[in-house]
Amino acid sequence: MMILAWNCRGVAKPSFMSSFKRLVQLHCPEICFLCETRLSGEGLSRVRRRLDREWATYAVDSRGLSGGMLVLWRRGVATMDIFHNCSQQVVMVVSKPGAPPWVLCGVYASTDHRARRVLWQEITNLITQGIPTVVVGDFNCIQGENEKRGGAAYTDRLDRREFRDFVLRNGLVDLGFSGSKFTWCNNQSGSARVWERLDRAFASPDWILRFPTCQVSHLPRIASDHCPLLLSTSSVRAHHSPFRFEKVWLSYPQSWDVVRDAWRTPVRGDAMQAVSRRLELTKRRLRRWNREVVGNIFRRLEGVESSIAELQRKEDLGGALMEDDMSDLRGLLATHHSLLRQHEIFWRQKSRVQWVREGDRNTRFFHRSTIIRRQRSLIHSLRDETGHRVEGEQTVRQTLFDFFRARWTEDDEASHSDRPLRVDRGIGDDERASLIRPVLAQEVQEAVWALATDKAPGPDGFPPFFFRKYWGIIHRGVVEAIQCFFVQAAMPEDWKATFITLIPKRQDAVEPSHFRPISLCTTLYKVVAKIMVGRMKPLLPGIISYEQGAFVAGRNISHNILLAQEMMWDLQRAPKRRSLMAIKLDMERAYDRIKWSFLERALVAYGFHRRWIGWIMGSVLGSIPLYLMAHTVIPKMTLLRIERLLRSFLWGSHGGGHGVHLVAWEQVCRPTSEGGLGVQSLMGRREVLIARHAVRFLLEPHSLWSQVMAARYGCGGLEGVGRGRRVSFMWREIGRYLLTASANTRWLMGDGRSIDVTSEPWVDTLPLGRWPTMVSIEAAEGLRVCDLLAAGGAEWDDARLRQLFGVHLAARIRSIPLPGCAGSDVRVWGTSSRARVRLGDLTRVIQPEQDRGPDGDWIWRYGLHPRVALFLWKVFWDRLPTRAALSRCGWGIPAECGTCGAVESVDHVLFHCIWARLTWQWAEVPQEARSERLQFLHTMRQWLASTRTSQEAIRATCTVYQIWLARNARTLGDRRVSPRFAAEHARVQASEIMPTHSSDRPLTAQGTWGPPSASAAHQMVNFDGSVLDGGTRGGAGFIIRDPHSRVVAAGGCQLFDISVPEAELRAAWAGVRHARMVLQASSIILEGDSATVIRWIQRGETADGTDHPLIRDIRMMMGDGRAFLVKHVFREANGAAD
Repeated sequence: MMILAWNCRGVAKPSFMSSFKRLVQLHCPEICFLCETRLSGEGLSRVRRRLDREWATYAVDSRGLSGGMLVLWRRGVATMDIFHNCSQQVVMVVSKPGAPPWVLCGVYASTDHRARRVLWQEITNLITQGIPTVVVGDFNCIQGENEKRGGAAYTDRLDRREFRDFVLRNGLVDLGFSGSKFTWCNNQSGSARVWERLDRAFASPDWILRFPTCQVSHLPRIASDHCPLLLSTSSVRAHHSPFRFEKVWLSYPQSWDVVRDAWRTPVRGDAMQAVSRRLELTKRRLRRWNREVVGNIFRRLEGVESSIAELQRKEDLGGALMEDDMSDLRGLLATHHSLLRQHEIFWRQKSRVQWVREGDRNTRFFHRSTIIRRQRSLIHSLRDETGHRVEGEQTVRQTLFDFFRARWTEDDEASHSDRPLRVDRGIGDDERASLIRPVLAQEVQEAVWALATDKAPGPDGFPPFFFRKYWGIIHRGVVEAIQCFFVQAAMPEDWKATFITLIPKRQDAVEPSHFRPISLCTTLYKVVAKIMVGRMKPLLPGIISYEQGAFVAGRNISHNILLAQEMMWDLQRAPKRRSLMAIKLDMERAYDRIKWSFLERALVAYGFHRRWIGWIMGSVLGSIPLYLMAHTVIPKMTLLRIERLLRSFLWGSHGGGHGVHLVAWEQVCRPTSEGGLGVQSLMGRREVLIARHAVRFLLEPHSLWSQVMAARYGCGGLEGVGRGRRVSFMWREIGRYLLTASANTRWLMGDGRSIDVTSEPWVDTLPLGRWPTMVSIEAAEGLRVCDLLAAGGAEWDDARLRQLFGVHLAARIRSIPLPGCAGSDVRVWGTSSRARVRLGDLTRVIQPEQDRGPDGDWIWRYGLHPRVALFLWKVFWDRLPTRAALSRCGWGIPAECGTCGAVESVDHVLFHCIWARLTWQWAEVPQEARSERLQFLHTMRQWLASTRTSQEAIRATCTVYQIWLARNARTLGDRRVSPRFAAEHARVQASEIMPTHSSDRPLTAQGTWGPPSASAAHQMVNFDGSVLDGGTRGGAGFIIRDPHSRVVAAGGCQLFDISVPEAELRAAWAGVRHARMVLQASSIILEGDSATVIRWIQRGETADGTDHPLIRDIRMMMGDGRAFLVKHVFREANGAAD
């Protein structure tokens, strides 16, 4: 169907009729909506007589020479029922035989924004009816700056914000356009000429589901200053869809048999060819199995829902169901829940939405996200490099092909110099060897698990989650194939095959340069690339200059953005006599234009092995998303508007209403352990992110940004930092938190040369100069910590410590470990071992302490369905929108229950109403859980914490949730759900949650300590550390045994102001140091129950890349060719050290 919408600016003018007939002749629309007809009465009658008899008409009279609308539709094509009309819109119901109806709303919005508010509300009321709706016409308003050119500068006026809010609240989707960007022009000359996009088409997601390939064309402006809009609902030619492994297949146990049989089938070729052929065989068998067994889940779901509705009608007419019918009902409900789960998984996978938890039953959301994503990805027309518009599938495809071929083709006239490149530094022999070492099976598995599971697959059709789920079946073949590639250095062509897809860089993408091509690679190719990236990553900091702020561990691209902002601030305030100029370079992505011959020469110059160079030629890098708030101070008013949207999303009603804010936003933003939802307050997060820059300035003094800011503003006393007239806004904001940041950092001992004894924290988080001590430490002022060491720097100068600090403080200082491999001192956050700060730790410091709210963490801790858990949270706060609650909020509705006449409180709805009591009886939940709200919550908390009663708790929570849903169905008049049906729904829902709930419980691993092989001369070192009183004190200990389990040595020490990982690391360092330095052990096995510390030692750094002095020292003692094994054991096997 074709729909023409046009603001014709008068149908009585001579040029209209000929222009209109020409449009009809060219585009053959079935429906025409004409606005601003400027006619009424006899004038409209004359126009009707001039039209062909095939057109039926409906008119809204103009008011004088303004306004007026005329609707025309071809007789016999569709039935048009005028549902509503006013001076700004005509609402029509369009229906065809054999198809459900939909609504067409023709709009001619007023130029007065106050009148447009009435129109927005009327359309909102229309959308809430739930009928698929398309809204098309002249809205007389624009949404943003990109929809206007010429005239006065754009301002974000109130009416434009209201227009955006109206679209957002109602979930309307802009259908886009092909053709000219603007739909209206004032037809003036020179600087007074203005273009705007006033005419457009919006549709509800349900309408787009009906017409997924719809498109809007902006036709040339003729006989009016507005473009005619042509809306087409016709389908495009279907394309062959490549194979995609569907995640829903994982819910069928038979899929494992299909995959297993395919991988057991003998095939020819080497390991790489064997994997390719088995994947192809798996693809064919899965297709056949899906066709024969799984079938169409959408039709199956419709059939099951029809059967359930039939049983419900039977119960309504004849009373209670027979036992056979109840058995059928239980089976149908179980099947229905299973199919709904598959339905959700299917659309979630298609939608590519990563942030919504699977299991939330957001099927409608996933479905709409998929359709909207597809709608916005369609390319109907383009403007080529000459500025001409091209249309048609073949023409658009050729235009894109020519554009990217020109970009990616090497310039024949470019220099092809073969001169060797000169580099400042390269990689060493050990690093070169580490890159080409044999690939282990564990390395392959880690690479597979590191891939994002739900990304779009390549031509193979198997996303990473296929490899993870069926790893037990396919792992041997995959590992051998990957290892085969690294031996042969030749990749099969099908591994290298890719799909190239175009992602719009902007909403109004009309040129080839507005699209970003990305490659969808096969999963096997991604595994190879992931292994190579993992090996190369540790080498990058040594060969890439520090000006490069991203893609290197320990560096942050936001520093470069802050530097650019600082430079622009300085440029804007520089006096004219300095004659400064800034040049903005729009650099193309390096990998789009780089010559592979140059890349190869660069790798040779850096000293990479020839085998590695052969592997890496052809690697593809991906883009890294940036988060605006991490490097920019967003205005507070902007954040307040965003928070308003978040509140509307949480409490908004269907159709975009304002809803009822049941719980205060401040409480919602609190942690779940304090009764909140853990939603982050953007205003609070803004301050925390600014404070993080202050912490980074102190903890990362060698970064380019820190060096520039220190040189510019000084880094002496922090009291006055950020003040003064010649200080940038960003630095002024950061300066507010420098004192706080400094007060929460401390030094880890290396060589002691960077630490001032009295003015900087190194014994704990408080400098010695601020300690409440009876000993005068003035003599230590100006000293560095290295001055307190004995000759050689291996021990403390005990006599000098007692002289300066007294006996007790000297003993405290002597407990600080002195690494044998000193190195530089490291500044870290608080009592941690990290040279970076976590946002959670910083939040606790920056944001003021509040009275702790009631503990609601138990609601989210035990794996309840997310919707059930959110409902339970509302019950926890006694904030359900009952009639009594809405009456108190001034909604003007009676507070009495519609069933029994009592005041409808939360207790009444869920426990005391006759419908609730009957549902509880059918559900057979113990009486103690269904008396009243507080008793119910207390019982649920106890039951969920116990394995024996957790299933009863899940059944009770699902029952109370279904009681509430049944109440809503009765109150809103949708349907009446009997108590027995509600109880059955709860039972089926609980049975779905129970397996997940039981599998989510933590498993306790048991184990005992065992000695090493008696034939090996290993010394076994077990270590452990712990803290008390929130880290103010703690202890570290170790025990050393020989291969015959005899205790050789043991030791321990008291610790102060320390974190648990730091205490564990102290214990490990003390044990290894004693074994090496005292026992002269040449072979050591180090065991501990801290997986974190074991990982740190194995990697040589903490999780955030901190070069910890103690880790550095342990790694040094591991060197010199000595046998050294680091193992993680469970706590039961570490009892002696504990």
